[in-house]
Formats: sequence, structure tokens, C-alpha cells
Amino acid sequence: MSENTDIISVINELLGDPEYWDQVLEPPSKAEQPPPASAPLPPPQPPKVGTIIQRSDWMNQWKQVMLTTVPPLPPKRSQG
Repeated sequence: MSENTDIISVINELLGDPEYWDQVLEPPSKAEQPPPASAPLPPPQPPKVGTIIQRSDWMNQWKQVMLTTVPPLPPKRSQG
């Protein structure tokens, strides 16, 4: 148990001593330059012939067609 208190007291001494951290840590560099900007990515290539389209793609396309078309009129009731 005395070892734990010794360790804790040493840690507290180190944390309270600012000169210790000046010796241990390197001073930050004053002129850090940001990395150079990378070239823009090329546009994506269209899929090859025979490529299987994911289900979500064609389902979303089908839903878009369904939602953008006007629904047919309901059948007229016979008045009789």
C-alpha cells in the first residue's frame, strides 16, 4: 500500500512541476504548414456493360417513376 502512495506522490510532484514538462516535451513547431492540397478526383467511370445493378438502385428508380406519374382515374360507377 505504501508503494501506491509513493507512486501517487511522485506523480503529483511531476504534475505540479512545470520545469519537468519543459524538459520532457518538445516545444511546438512555430510554423506548421498545412499539407498541400491534393488534386481533384477524376469523375467516376460509367459501369461496364453487363454490370449487375444493386437492388436499391432500381427500386429507387422504380419508386421515382411511380411517384412522378399521375395515377390513372378510378373506373366510373354505373349509374343505375
